[in-house]
Amino acid sequence: GQSGFELTGHSKAVYACSCSEDGQLLLSASGDGLLKLWDLTTLKAVRDFTGHTCAVYSCAISASGELAVSGALDGTVKVWRVSTGEEAFSFTVGDSGLAVMTVSFSPDGTCVLAGGADKTAVIWELALGEDSVSG
Repeated sequence: GQSGFELTGHSKAVYACSCSEDGQLLLSASGDGLLKLWDLTTLKAVRDFTGHTCAVYSCAISASGELAVSGALDGTVKVWRVSTGEEAFSFTVGDSGLAVMTVSFSPDGTCVLAGGADKTAVIWELALGEDSVSG
């Protein structure tokens, strides 16, 4: 048979989830404006990523597991340090202030990719790859 696990802690709908490549961590994005990092071995929340001021629609964890990226209703994209939950930097997709619907990292971790409700896709180069913002 199959078994399922329920991770609870967001106060509004969960719009996206992303699992680390090693299968140990899960990142969830919610209408409550938070990202939550979960330890999948203990099924407990490890930390909250705070800084968005509205619903977060998308999230991803980099292949190295060092960085996370999130996209929100107001068009902002934030890159985070997974180990601390600190925001490394942010940018806005387009000038419309429309939602960021999807985010991801390039396979080599040197770029953040984002797609918006304004019909644009953006490739944002990280200065020197993940090492430059993983601090």
